[in-house]
Amino acid sequence: MTLPVDQQPGFRRRFHVLPSQRSVTSRLEDDVHRMAVTLEHDGERVTAVTALTERAPWNICPGAVAKLEADWLGVPLERQERALDKKANCTHLFDLAELALRHVHDAGETLYEIYVSDPVDGVNELLLRRNGEDRQHWQAKDDVVSSPEAAAGLPLIGLRSWITTLSGDARAEARMLQWAGLVAHGRLIPWETEKTLRALPGSCFASQPERYDQCERVGDRVDFSTEGARAPLGDIG
Repeated sequence: MTLPVDQQPGFRRRFHVLPSQRSVTSRLEDDVHRMAVTLEHDGERVTAVTALTERAPWNICPGAVAKLEADWLGVPLERQERALDKKANCTHLFDLAELALRHVHDAGETLYEIYVSDPVDGVNELLLRRNGEDRQHWQAKDDVVSSPEAAAGLPLIGLRSWITTLSGDARAEARMLQWAGLVAHGRLIPWETEKTLRALPGSCFASQPERYDQCERVGDRVDFSTEGARAPLGDIG
């Protein structure tokens, strides 16, 4: 019998969001990232932005902190999605800022847990939990979704048409799971080979034309699915 996805070898990613009266902090950790963003606000707009990159895959990633802080200062708390250029930023810090804003009025903390199993004969599972509740659970074969039925036949990288049919939390959580599924592909690349890679041109802050020639692979990769490993962000709270 196949083990549940959270017990199979694979990619692990966690987000932790902690709002307070005048600020909200969101944190991320996975195989190659450990980052945090804090947005302070006056109830209407972002009044200060602090970002921290503890672990990242590219040597240029830490420079994205200043870009995020400049772009998000003054942003309305009720802003429209995608009003800023995500690819000009570190995409992961940008997602953390969006996640923080989405939970800015919450009364308590939120924990998202994401599992993407390593493929077996091309088949794998993707699961997103929010505060212990399964919210999105997908299956795919050779990166083509087989369930849920509404997305069946679509490639993982091409789910936008389906995701836009969703609303509210379901849309946001589907985006989170899709993005994790794409990042999880890094597990299939041998570590020594991955060290020579560069970011996909134009895909993020580190890979913009003015920086691409200086973009180099750095950092560590942690397999949180190995026996005895701590959970991502397991040392928070």
